[in-house]
Amino acid sequence: MSATQNTIPAAANVITNPPIGEFDAIYGTYTGALLSDKYYANRLTFFRRVNKFYEIVLAIGTSTAVAGWAVFQENPGKTFWAIFAGMVTLLVILKPILQIPKDIEDYANLYTGYRALVVNLRAIVTKIRRQGGLTPQTVELFDATLKQYEGLALKDVARSNKRIIDQCKKEVSEEVPPGSLWYPANAQAIPATSGATPSAPGR
Repeated sequence: MSATQNTIPAAANVITNPPIGEFDAIYGTYTGALLSDKYYANRLTFFRRVNKFYEIVLAIGTSTAVAGWAVFQENPGKTFWAIFAGMVTLLVILKPILQIPKDIEDYANLYTGYRALVVNLRAIVTKIRRQGGLTPQTVELFDATLKQYEGLALKDVARSNKRIIDQCKKEVSEEVPPGSLWYPANAQAIPATSGATPSAPGR
Protein backbone atom coordinates (compact mmCIF):
# COMPACT_ATOMS: atom_id res chain seq x y z
CA MET A 1 0.00 0.00 0.00
CA SER A 2 1.46 3.35 -0.97
CA ALA A 3 1.95 6.11 1.53
CA THR A 4 -0.86 8.63 1.81
CA GLN A 5 0.14 11.76 -0.09
CA ASN A 6 -1.25 15.29 0.03
CA THR A 7 -2.26 16.81 -3.30
CA ILE A 8 -2.49 20.29 -1.77
CA PRO A 9 0.55 22.49 -2.64
CA ALA A 10 3.16 22.42 0.13
CA ALA A 11 3.55 25.41 2.42
CA ALA A 12 6.23 27.92 1.46
CA ASN A 13 8.40 27.15 4.49
CA VAL A 14 8.07 23.36 4.33
CA ILE A 15 11.30 21.51 5.10
CA THR A 16 12.89 20.02 1.98
CA ASN A 17 13.56 16.26 2.14
CA PRO A 18 13.05 15.82 5.90
CA PRO A 19 14.17 12.49 7.41
CA ILE A 20 11.43 9.88 7.25
CA GLY A 21 12.23 9.24 10.91
CA GLU A 22 10.66 12.58 11.77
CA PHE A 23 7.32 11.40 10.41
CA ASP A 24 7.73 8.03 12.13
CA ALA A 25 8.37 9.73 15.47
CA ILE A 26 5.36 12.03 15.17
CA TYR A 27 2.96 9.32 14.02
CA GLY A 28 4.34 6.79 16.49
CA THR A 29 3.89 9.21 19.37
CA TYR A 30 0.40 10.07 18.15
CA THR A 31 -0.78 6.44 17.98
CA GLY A 32 0.98 5.65 21.26
CA ALA A 33 -0.77 8.54 23.02
CA LEU A 34 -4.07 7.48 21.44
CA LEU A 35 -3.56 3.94 22.76
CA SER A 36 -2.89 5.22 26.29
CA ASP A 37 -5.85 7.59 26.05
CA LYS A 38 -8.22 4.74 25.21
CA TYR A 39 -6.68 2.41 27.80
CA TYR A 40 -6.95 4.84 30.71
CA ALA A 41 -10.44 5.88 29.66
CA ASN A 42 -11.43 2.22 29.90
CA ARG A 43 -9.74 1.71 33.28
CA LEU A 44 -11.22 4.93 34.69
CA THR A 45 -14.74 3.91 33.68
CA PHE A 46 -14.26 0.41 35.10
CA PHE A 47 -12.94 1.53 38.49
CA ARG A 48 -15.62 4.19 38.83
CA ARG A 49 -18.26 1.50 38.34
CA VAL A 50 -16.53 -0.80 40.81
CA ASN A 51 -16.31 1.98 43.39
CA LYS A 52 -19.98 2.89 42.92
CA PHE A 53 -21.03 -0.73 43.41
CA TYR A 54 -18.69 -1.01 46.42
CA GLU A 55 -20.23 2.06 48.08
CA ILE A 56 -23.78 0.84 47.40
CA VAL A 57 -23.02 -2.54 49.01
CA LEU A 58 -21.47 -0.83 52.05
CA ALA A 59 -24.39 1.56 52.38
CA ILE A 60 -26.90 -1.31 52.33
CA GLY A 61 -24.84 -3.54 54.60
CA THR A 62 -24.39 -0.89 57.29
CA SER A 63 -28.01 0.32 57.18
CA THR A 64 -29.94 -0.55 60.34
CA ALA A 65 -33.15 0.31 58.50
CA VAL A 66 -32.56 -2.38 55.89
CA ALA A 67 -31.44 -4.86 58.53
CA GLY A 68 -34.76 -4.35 60.30
CA TRP A 69 -36.86 -5.37 57.33
CA ALA A 70 -39.20 -8.22 58.15
CA VAL A 71 -37.77 -10.40 55.38
CA PHE A 72 -34.46 -10.50 57.23
CA GLN A 73 -35.94 -11.43 60.61
CA GLU A 74 -36.74 -15.02 59.71
CA ASN A 75 -34.98 -17.73 57.71
CA PRO A 76 -33.86 -17.89 54.97
CA GLY A 77 -33.62 -14.08 54.99
CA LYS A 78 -32.01 -14.02 58.43
CA THR A 79 -29.26 -16.42 57.29
CA PHE A 80 -28.70 -14.42 54.12
CA TRP A 81 -28.37 -11.17 56.07
CA ALA A 82 -25.88 -12.72 58.49
CA ILE A 83 -23.69 -13.83 55.57
CA PHE A 84 -24.11 -10.51 53.79
CA ALA A 85 -23.27 -8.54 56.94
CA GLY A 86 -20.11 -10.61 57.38
CA MET A 87 -19.11 -9.87 53.81
CA VAL A 88 -19.74 -6.16 54.30
CA THR A 89 -17.59 -6.18 57.45
CA LEU A 90 -14.77 -7.69 55.40
CA LEU A 91 -15.24 -5.05 52.68
CA VAL A 92 -15.06 -2.28 55.28
CA ILE A 93 -11.75 -3.70 56.53
CA LEU A 94 -10.37 -4.02 52.99
CA LYS A 95 -11.46 -0.57 51.83
CA PRO A 96 -8.36 1.36 53.01
CA ILE A 97 -6.15 -1.43 51.64
CA LEU A 98 -7.73 -1.58 48.19
CA GLN A 99 -7.53 2.21 47.80
CA ILE A 100 -9.99 2.29 44.91
CA PRO A 101 -10.51 6.10 45.16
CA LYS A 102 -6.75 6.58 44.75
CA ASP A 103 -6.74 4.33 41.69
CA ILE A 104 -9.58 6.41 40.26
CA GLU A 105 -7.63 9.61 40.89
CA ASP A 106 -4.50 8.19 39.25
CA TYR A 107 -6.41 6.95 36.20
CA ALA A 108 -8.29 10.25 35.93
CA ASN A 109 -5.02 12.22 35.90
CA LEU A 110 -3.47 9.91 33.30
CA TYR A 111 -6.57 9.97 31.11
CA THR A 112 -6.77 13.78 31.25
CA GLY A 113 -3.08 14.08 30.40
CA TYR A 114 -3.18 11.70 27.45
CA ARG A 115 -6.43 13.20 26.15
CA ALA A 116 -4.74 16.61 25.97
CA LEU A 117 -1.73 15.05 24.21
CA VAL A 118 -3.95 13.34 21.64
CA VAL A 119 -5.65 16.66 20.85
CA ASN A 120 -2.26 18.37 20.37
CA LEU A 121 -0.77 15.53 18.32
CA ARG A 122 -3.87 15.23 16.14
CA ALA A 123 -3.51 18.92 15.36
CA ILE A 124 0.13 18.34 14.36
CA VAL A 125 -0.82 15.40 12.13
CA THR A 126 -3.50 17.55 10.48
CA LYS A 127 -1.01 20.37 9.90
CA ILE A 128 1.41 17.99 8.20
CA ARG A 129 -1.30 16.90 5.77
CA ARG A 130 -2.55 20.44 5.12
CA GLN A 131 0.94 21.89 4.67
CA GLY A 132 2.19 19.01 2.56
CA GLY A 133 5.11 18.25 4.84
CA LEU A 134 6.98 19.39 7.93
CA THR A 135 7.68 23.01 8.78
CA PRO A 136 10.07 24.31 11.46
CA GLN A 137 7.05 25.41 13.49
CA THR A 138 5.51 21.94 13.32
CA VAL A 139 8.76 20.29 14.42
CA GLU A 140 9.12 22.76 17.31
CA LEU A 141 5.53 22.11 18.40
CA PHE A 142 6.10 18.35 18.28
CA ASP A 143 9.32 18.58 20.31
CA ALA A 144 7.42 20.41 23.06
CA THR A 145 4.59 17.87 22.94
CA LEU A 146 7.06 14.98 23.02
CA LYS A 147 8.52 16.26 26.29
CA GLN A 148 5.02 16.28 27.78
CA TYR A 149 4.48 12.75 26.50
CA GLU A 150 7.71 11.48 28.03
CA GLY A 151 6.90 13.11 31.37
CA LEU A 152 3.43 11.60 31.40
CA ALA A 153 4.74 8.15 30.43
CA LEU A 154 6.81 8.12 33.62
CA LYS A 155 3.54 8.16 35.57
CA ASP A 156 2.03 5.16 33.77
CA VAL A 157 0.66 2.44 36.03
CA ALA A 158 3.11 -0.37 36.81
CA ARG A 159 0.74 -3.10 35.67
CA SER A 160 -1.56 -3.23 32.69
CA ASN A 161 -4.40 -5.42 31.49
CA LYS A 162 -3.19 -7.16 28.31
CA ARG A 163 -6.71 -7.97 27.14
CA ILE A 164 -7.79 -4.34 27.38
CA ILE A 165 -4.57 -3.17 25.70
CA ASP A 166 -5.16 -5.55 22.79
CA GLN A 167 -8.71 -4.26 22.50
CA CYS A 168 -7.47 -0.65 22.49
CA LYS A 169 -4.81 -1.47 19.88
CA LYS A 170 -7.56 -2.76 17.61
CA GLU A 171 -9.52 0.47 18.13
CA VAL A 172 -6.43 2.55 17.32
CA SER A 173 -5.83 0.53 14.13
CA GLU A 174 -9.43 1.14 13.08
CA GLU A 175 -9.22 4.86 13.87
CA VAL A 176 -5.78 5.32 12.24
CA PRO A 177 -5.53 2.54 9.63
CA PRO A 178 -2.19 1.72 7.97
CA GLY A 179 -1.47 4.02 5.04
CA SER A 180 -3.82 6.76 6.24
CA LEU A 181 -1.06 9.10 7.44
CA TRP A 182 0.80 11.51 5.18
CA TYR A 183 4.31 10.66 3.98
CA PRO A 184 6.44 12.29 1.28
CA ALA A 185 5.82 10.92 -2.21
CA ASN A 186 9.09 8.96 -2.28
CA ALA A 187 8.62 7.43 1.19
CA GLN A 188 7.94 3.75 1.77
CA ALA A 189 4.54 3.13 3.36
CA ILE A 190 4.82 2.39 7.08
CA PRO A 191 1.78 1.18 9.08
CA ALA A 192 0.57 3.73 11.60
CA THR A 193 1.03 1.40 14.57
CA SER A 194 4.50 0.01 13.77
CA GLY A 195 8.09 0.96 14.37
CA ALA A 196 8.17 4.12 16.44
CA THR A 197 4.98 3.49 18.41
CA PRO A 198 5.79 3.88 22.15
CA SER A 199 5.21 1.01 24.54
CA ALA A 200 1.74 0.26 25.84
CA PRO A 201 0.75 1.52 29.32
CA GLY A 202 2.50 -0.26 32.14
CA ARG A 203 4.88 -2.17 29.86
